[in-house]
Amino acid sequence: MTQDPLRVTIAEITRLMNTGEPVTFVDASNDMAWGSLKVKLPGAIRVPVDLTDQHFATLPRDRRLIAYCT
Repeated sequence: MTQDPLRVTIAEITRLMNTGEPVTFVDASNDMAWGSLKVKLPGAIRVPVDLTDQHFATLPRDRRLIAYCT
């Protein structure tokens, strides 16, 4: 697993999920964006980007993290 952040495509995420690689999605949306979302990704961990430092220790280390925001 790489330690450097990188961009992934939907196809790459689909491949990871289809091969059974454990992934966790991290929703980095700010409060305004989060409040206006009509659909939220089930099971995603919410860590607003401006609070990453406060939540860093709670993020899983045994899997690939895929951060996204709207």
